[in-house]
Amino acid sequence: MTIPAYFKRNFVVFLMTILILISLPGFSAHAATVPRGVDRSQAIVSIHSVNAVRATGDKAGALSGPAVLFLTKNPSQLMKYSRSGSGVIIDPRGIIVTNAHLVQNAAGISVKLANGIRLEGRVLREFPECDIAFLAVRPSFPLSYVPLANSDGLVPGDRVYCIGHALNHRGSLFEGKVSTIMKPSVSRRSGTKFFQIRFGFHLYGGDSGSPILNPGGDLVGLVSAGRRSGDMAALAVASNVIRDAYGNIPKY
Repeated sequence: MTIPAYFKRNFVVFLMTILILISLPGFSAHAATVPRGVDRSQAIVSIHSVNAVRATGDKAGALSGPAVLFLTKNPSQLMKYSRSGSGVIIDPRGIIVTNAHLVQNAAGISVKLANGIRLEGRVLREFPECDIAFLAVRPSFPLSYVPLANSDGLVPGDRVYCIGHALNHRGSLFEGKVSTIMKPSVSRRSGTKFFQIRFGFHLYGGDSGSPILNPGGDLVGLVSAGRRSGDMAALAVASNVIRDAYGNIPKY
């Protein structure tokens, strides 16, 4: 039987596409080595906050940080900028934990669910001292969520996972190991407050608010900061800090 020429051409294109994809960093070809329990992608949301401030006499573009500027020609008008990052649904009714630095002083917050639906987000409470904030959305259906783990059981060397959010690796799952445990010197709790993870891949500005999961797929921390050079370490807020803060927000 003779195979049509167009089929041969399409098959070659298909094969080349697969080969290119599996060579890309973060491609899910490594999924077979990852525990099934860490698949929590449906509970990860994209957060976009818009802030508004008065324009000053500074030159255009002087604002620093992970922001996109929308400048006006008239200095008396408002200057707006936006921030984006990630968040994790921790309650199926629509409670999300994210970084405080992503939503502080926001004039508006848009939350994009994993299925592409956008919802308006409302800040319930911010805890800048540990860089976490809780948002509420009002979905018309129950949401997937990630249970909170007990972070006080973490020890250096524990294996953890992070679902990336930055554009160049959004949705990719990265494996890392806990390298350092940070406990408060004086606190009502003596447990873990922050911990450091070492990855084999750099995290970027858009990864703020990304989840740190244990091998069972539960939330053990939330990315707060990451190094852009050196040993590719990231700093995470411990899940027990999130749990304690969640107990001090208004009832939703």
